[in-house]
Amino acid sequence: MEEFFDINRESSPAEAEGFIPVVFGTKQNLNASVTLTQLLFDGSYIVGLQASKTFLKISEQAEEKTVLLTREAVINAYGNVLVTEKSIEILEANIKILNTKLRDAQKIYENGFNEEEDVEQLEITLGNLKNQRNSVIRMKEIAYQMLNISLGNSINTELLLTDSLDGLAENNINLELIGKTFDFSNHIDFKISENDRETKRLMMKLEQSKALPSLNSLCKLW
Repeated sequence: MEEFFDINRESSPAEAEGFIPVVFGTKQNLNASVTLTQLLFDGSYIVGLQASKTFLKISEQAEEKTVLLTREAVINAYGNVLVTEKSIEILEANIKILNTKLRDAQKIYENGFNEEEDVEQLEITLGNLKNQRNSVIRMKEIAYQMLNISLGNSINTELLLTDSLDGLAENNINLELIGKTFDFSNHIDFKISENDRETKRLMMKLEQSKALPSLNSLCKLW
């Protein structure tokens, strides 16, 4: 608590009788005002506006790249399944032919018109073909699992492929593409690299803008 006493003021009748008025408390002085600050110029703010479009392109291009990679993974996995199935088909046909030749060679050997080494060589060749077939059958199981992963399915989901390797080759080979000029500017990887270069240019511009002064406008409302 503070006490205030003015020695220059005149005495009141109460003071004359020995009473002195005393003011208790703190003197208060309230002066409220509001000031509005408006940004007129800031180099980093301008660069930020320019960069917003570039970063939006980064998001769009990343989504496009993801879609293309997912599509490529599915196509490759689908093709691997068809290749393994075609390989099994070819190996089965070769094994069938070799079995026939081996039976004929054994009969000829039994009649004394063939060497035992010829029969043994066919048996070895037949064994190698069967091992190859078993290996490809295991690869086929893995190929189906990889296709399920690419499609987002459970790894053991049963799939029924309606296309054949020959059919896909005939329907998707377009010889007209050979005569066309490749426009690399429309390739997603080129777009991403161009946008990355623009991003680095803006980052350099942002560092340069930090050397510029900022200009603010002050306006006192009351």
